[in-house]
Amino acid sequence: MVFFGAMFLNPKTCVGSHVEVRPYCMIGLADIGDHVSFSQRVSLLSGRHQHVGLSDSVEQTRLPPKQVHIGGGVWIGSHAVVMNDVGEGSVVGAGGVVVKPVPPNSIAVGVPARVVKKKQT
Repeated sequence: MVFFGAMFLNPKTCVGSHVEVRPYCMIGLADIGDHVSFSQRVSLLSGRHQHVGLSDSVEQTRLPPKQVHIGGGVWIGSHAVVMNDVGEGSVVGAGGVVVKPVPPNSIAVGVPARVVKKKQT
């Protein structure tokens, strides 16, 4: 289910079944597994390097987008910014900024996000 104001910014994004995208999320190039939930205002960027340096033309300095993988059963809290992969069954806390991959079944919080706990499977 995609709520009001949510946007998918790349036509190559793959979305699994039973995915919930709450209001005002921005989803870049991603591969999203089944049973994933994005709280409101999550930004899922196409990698960490959206722009590199300054020049006369932004197009000259842009790197190709990275496909971010979001495993099945992931929950991402409100206002989180995700720039790297999130493993299956993981949770990203509200306001977290994911710059490094989050392993499966982990709880990651903070800026930058770090794993604070492993979930019991």
